[in-house]
Amino acid sequence: MSRRTKVTGTRSFTLWLLIFIAVVLAVGVAAGALFLLPQIKAKQDLEKHYQAGVAFQNVGDWSAAEAEFKQVVALDAKYKDVQTLLAEVRAALAESAATATAVAIAQAEHARLDAQATATARAQATVEAQANAEATAAAAPTATAEALEAHYQKGLGYMNMGRWEQAKAELEQVFEANPNYKEVQAKLATVETEAAKLTPTPTPIPVATPTPPHTPTPAVVRPSSFDGTNTEGWTTNEGPLTNPGTGGSGGGPNNGCLIWTEGGSGTSYYVASSKYHGDWRSYSELKLDLWSSGGKYFTSGQGMHGDIFLASGYATAQRLLSHRPPDQWETFIIPLKDEDEWAFGGGATSLDDVLVNVTDFQIRAEYGEGVDKSGLDNVELVR
Repeated sequence: MSRRTKVTGTRSFTLWLLIFIAVVLAVGVAAGALFLLPQIKAKQDLEKHYQAGVAFQNVGDWSAAEAEFKQVVALDAKYKDVQTLLAEVRAALAESAATATAVAIAQAEHARLDAQATATARAQATVEAQANAEATAAAAPTATAEALEAHYQKGLGYMNMGRWEQAKAELEQVFEANPNYKEVQAKLATVETEAAKLTPTPTPIPVATPTPPHTPTPAVVRPSSFDGTNTEGWTTNEGPLTNPGTGGSGGGPNNGCLIWTEGGSGTSYYVASSKYHGDWRSYSELKLDLWSSGGKYFTSGQGMHGDIFLASGYATAQRLLSHRPPDQWETFIIPLKDEDEWAFGGGATSLDDVLVNVTDFQIRAEYGEGVDKSGLDNVELVR
């Protein structure tokens, strides 16, 4: 049979004392924890913001650094050297703001200068455009008058050559622009009358006219370059002919040319030497350099027979150049084939009728009424 032991007296007191001490310690520890934890967290937050501020300062992000240091100051104004760092960051912010302002001012000034330059350029362009328009307007009457005169003169030239359809086309252009221009109406009436007639019977060849040989000698012609003062057998039908030994087309030393000056009453021509006589049918074009100056340009009358004249006995072919040679050298190329530009006479009905045995070759020297002169160089037959 077991026995129960009853705890009484001193043992019971000791037990309760131990329990009390344990409770007090537990309460103390809990109270300490509740008091210390916020302080620890605050210390951690201070260091976190401080380190973040330092990091932002090191990379030059002044605004972010200021924000972090302000957080540190709010928690502990004396924490480490936060006040010094905050002052440095704010100084850097102020300097950055001043620099940004200066840049903005410079950009604004640059934009203003650009706008001013653009406005000036536009104003200048407007002035130039207005000046060009005024010059064009002023030049228009002169250009129109020159064009009318050119068509009128070409019409007269075609009339002189008996090419009535071409003459009509040129004169009609003048009439449409100015019906009262010179004698255009009378000239048109003459042209229309002649064009309405039947094709006239070709002029019979006089008995005394030598008949071209049946087997003409082919012409083998070296180009006429007129080097030095050599005229190479060329002459003129009227007026003096010289070779100064210089001034030829293309320039250079010893580069001569033919020069014709005013003389005589009819239209003057450069007359080729006899080396150009013979069969031209193997050649495809005639090439030459010309210039002329002075006088009033004409295309008919005064004994004129085209700008290029070829003859084979009494059979003839003549044509005008596209325009008067200018006052500086210009190269002209004349195709040696049947085309509308050639006018025939003396029984010739095609260019071959003349090219078969060329007995006369002339190039117009006189282009202006009044005092004028001209130059000729580099005459060449091209195969």
